[in-house]
Amino acid sequence: MQSPEINRAVIETLAYFDLFDFPLTYPELYRYLWRSPRTTLPEVIHITQQLDQVIERDGFIMFKDRPNLSGIRQHRYVESELKWNKRRWFIRLLSYLPGVEAIFIVNTFAYHNVRTDSDIDLLIITQPRAIWATRFYTTLLAKLASLRPKQNKTKDALCLSFYVTPAGI
Repeated sequence: MQSPEINRAVIETLAYFDLFDFPLTYPELYRYLWRSPRTTLPEVIHITQQLDQVIERDGFIMFKDRPNLSGIRQHRYVESELKWNKRRWFIRLLSYLPGVEAIFIVNTFAYHNVRTDSDIDLLIITQPRAIWATRFYTTLLAKLASLRPKQNKTKDALCLSFYVTPAGI
């Protein structure tokens, strides 16, 4: 027997990720299930397979009218890996600057869903009371390396928009 609550949660979850052209696997669908009704992964799989508006392709679940999303997700994953391999050395270099406690990849890059022309968004955690000096050093180094986004070119650039101290976490 199907639960209308779980049906709705599946549709709402898929609709949310559809906004980002990001089809989900069954474990991801279960993990991110909207409003988390009490259910199990096998139940989510069974209910999803019964929905007329949903299809599975290449291990991804998406709406029937968006069958190309599995290819888009696979392409964006590869694109993310290429960007990471290209900029990993510089991000590691930034981590040695004074005041840097940690650096995290955030936004679409964090879940491997970047477009070819995307930049790489970083969250930098600084030592207490060192946020402005750390921001200065990281921005200066990125600027000297020509890795800051420019008005007409953001591809593979480093977006240093997010800084926080441990007290702000």
